[in-house]
Amino acid sequence: MRSHSFLFEPACWSVQGKYYGMDGSSVPAEGETLVSHQADGWRCDGVTRLLWPEESLEFTMACLVRPFCGNDWTTWEADTPGFGIMHGKYVLAADAILCLGQTLGGAFTLSECLVMLDKNRYLSRGAIVKGSSKMSSWAVEFLRGD
Repeated sequence: MRSHSFLFEPACWSVQGKYYGMDGSSVPAEGETLVSHQADGWRCDGVTRLLWPEESLEFTMACLVRPFCGNDWTTWEADTPGFGIMHGKYVLAADAILCLGQTLGGAFTLSECLVMLDKNRYLSRGAIVKGSSKMSSWAVEFLRGD
């Protein structure tokens, strides 16, 4: 199994790519994710901006990740203003980190796959669904900064 850098090493990551709405239309997306290791767990705090021509919309996330502690999976909990509290698991799968989660009550579910290209680059593909309907999806690249 490859040694992952995302989550496992404190770093600031820039995010760029596309966000897809319910109807499949796309809009450029950019943002930042800061990974830090603290006494209460690993923090993964991010902001994503959707860049429509007329305006931009910003999403934030504050996530607390329990360290993996020798396992190939762990749990996380996030506060997301648009969806409320979400909880889920990160699972290591060779060169990928799988992220599975749902809101409290299960109204929304999240699925994301982060594929490591090298220790400074990950591709992220994911979606949020509600029941049998896709709410949004994304295809972005994470680039590690200083």
